Amino acid sequence: MIKSTRVSSNITLILRLFVPTFCIVFFGLTAIAMLFADSYSLPFPAVPGIRFILFGFFLLCFLFMYFTIMKLKRVELSTTQLLASNYFKTYAYQFRDIESVKKYNLLIVKLWIVRLKYKGKFGKRIPFILNKAQMEYCLEQMGLSDFNEVLNLQTDK
Repeated sequence: MIKSTRVSSNITLILRLFVPTFCIVFFGLTAIAMLFADSYSLPFPAVPGIRFILFGFFLLCFLFMYFTIMKLKRVELSTTQLLASNYFKTYAYQFRDIESVKKYNLLIVKLWIVRLKYKGKFGKRIPFILNKAQMEYCLEQMGLSDFNEVLNLQTDK
């Protein structure tokens, strides 16, 4: 068994699983209740089409979550490979299969997107929120010279 260290943040679990589940259940049930309620029970009965406005808002929020936070992965690094997980399945990718690494600073968190040379089970892009302390530990203690080469030579700036 290969020893690996998690480099993605713990907040990934909350953002990936709990926030979408709560929002979809709560706002989805609210949207369904609005669709089937009589017009006098609605919060704004005088506004025409309020049912469809609220349902459209729910749909836009769902699509936003689906294309952003629900794509986040848990990422671990070993000495020879990157392990990506959606908390149900884990797939390993060799460092030589990484095309580039993009880094984005989003005020509170650092988003990294690993782009693979070939499409894998999670697609060509593996986005994750970086845990800086864990990454520094990995690079220093585990001696990840192959991954350092990927970061130094193939990182998009």
